[in-house]
Amino acid sequence: MSLFLDSLLTALSLGDYDRANAIIRDSGKTLKTPIPNCLQTEMTYGQTHCAGKTGEDGLLPVRAIWMQELNEQIMFGYRMGGRLPFHPEKLFGVWQRALNDEPFRTDLESKGFQFDLRGHAIGSTRGWIYIGPTFIEDLLAIESSLGGVEMIFPDPVNNELRPIFVEARLGLTQGSTRMIDFNVPPPEKLLSAHNSNVGSDTPFRSWCRLKQSLYRQNRGLTCGAGGKAEKQLGNYLTAEDAKKGENFLSPEIFKWAQERVANREPGDNIETKRLFGNMLTSQTLCFNLFLPQVKTLPLATLIWRALLPSRVHEVTNVKLEHSPGRGHPELGTGDRSAFDAFVEYTHCDGERGLLAIETKYTDSFSSKGKSPTDREYRLALSTGLCDESGWRALNEMSTQQLWRTHLLAETMRGHTYKHVAYVVLFADGDTECATLIPKYAKAIKDGENRFFELTLESFVEKVRPQLSGNDLKWLQSFFSRYLDWSPVEAALRREQSE
Repeated sequence: MSLFLDSLLTALSLGDYDRANAIIRDSGKTLKTPIPNCLQTEMTYGQTHCAGKTGEDGLLPVRAIWMQELNEQIMFGYRMGGRLPFHPEKLFGVWQRALNDEPFRTDLESKGFQFDLRGHAIGSTRGWIYIGPTFIEDLLAIESSLGGVEMIFPDPVNNELRPIFVEARLGLTQGSTRMIDFNVPPPEKLLSAHNSNVGSDTPFRSWCRLKQSLYRQNRGLTCGAGGKAEKQLGNYLTAEDAKKGENFLSPEIFKWAQERVANREPGDNIETKRLFGNMLTSQTLCFNLFLPQVKTLPLATLIWRALLPSRVHEVTNVKLEHSPGRGHPELGTGDRSAFDAFVEYTHCDGERGLLAIETKYTDSFSSKGKSPTDREYRLALSTGLCDESGWRALNEMSTQQLWRTHLLAETMRGHTYKHVAYVVLFADGDTECATLIPKYAKAIKDGENRFFELTLESFVEKVRPQLSGNDLKWLQSFFSRYLDWSPVEAALRREQSE
């Protein structure tokens, strides 16, 4: 990475855009780390407006410079901000004010600054600085490309070290989507441009398919094909990239996923082709979120203490795609139902507890399946999951997936665990899930103690303050992959401006 950035910055300082283009084009052959698209966008502005020029008439490639500094921060612990005389927030603040305050802009022009309002750039004594319509998103994309590590700059006011654009990050973490209405699908032109146009998709699934396509592109990965028709779609990886583990947040998680597949439970529901090659699957999301907890129980304890502080004292075991009920004469519903994630813990009262977890990304809670059996009916009543009216209500909803796995959990109450709870994790924009879950909670008995709903955004927000180092890097990578909508908003803005 260091050699790539040194070579790129040297070519740009000389105004040699042909050479800079070749360096970026060839980077995929030598670098494992994806190059964010914003470097190319910045260079395109320079090629269009500053070709053959250097110095104050040339391009000052702030994105490439800050990426180089971030790389050095990661490798050597160097402080960022040494190569440029301004802070990213102050630069962006000047640009925002100049757009809306003509006297302020005129004053700066009298001091030698220039403004390309149509091209979104500021001319300074150091060269032209391309701000662009997605300045903040671009810097966050650079962080994401280097593993989600935050750029740490001295605060412009008190010189204390802190991440840049903290308020913007908070807005993203809380699921703020300034431009996106998840009840309405993305523009068809935008979907087609990114191989993401599937007519049967719900609006939310369509947005997520587009997001995964953009994530793949930003990592420099080729579009693959999948499904029954082996159709080329943006959320699929090529077979080669799937084998390299590109569907996982890190090489370690990929290795752990391979280990889990190699040690399958009898009759489990792991579909290896989808797990490794389809970026849109809930199962891959689950593996990315829970495999680090499987391997590091202290991390799992930190997480679940933060999420359920009155319940969890210590996590003692975590499993994925697990069912203690397969083939058991007493446990379970007699089918292949399994928990996406299975968390054993010691309760705050010292007793053993179980969290049965369903993770949902874009899949629907389909009502299709076999008719409920007499055993399932008897179990639903005998375990106290619901009463007669609740059972009728459950069977009228599209919730078979929910109540079957919930019932599996309830059959374990009293056998091994005193405390049993069913947890559904889903994305904030999933309006179908957000509408269905309250109805489900109303149909079951004692829902406030045996059933918890939690958005993925809330998961990140509550857990993040507890983590540091590589654990925080993992969580940030998860956020970038699944919950950061800024790259989609940037693509939407570009599409609207054309």
